[in-house]
Amino acid sequence: MTEPQTDPVKGFTTYLVSGTDAIGTFEIKRRYNDFFYLREALVKKWPAIYIPPIPEKLLKVYINASREAKMPKI
Repeated sequence: MTEPQTDPVKGFTTYLVSGTDAIGTFEIKRRYNDFFYLREALVKKWPAIYIPPIPEKLLKVYINASREAKMPKI
């Protein structure tokens, strides 16, 4: 997986995931929620297996932009 990339227009972050399977190599961009739902599905399918939690979602960019938008103009 590579460094996350934030789309400034759409306002979401994607992660480039690459791997190899029976068909060959692949690269695909995924959002945070995709990893969240994948983990939920794995925990549900295999409840006795420990699946580590995913890191918390960082909202720093969104929070900073939101604060700037709400600040009064002087």
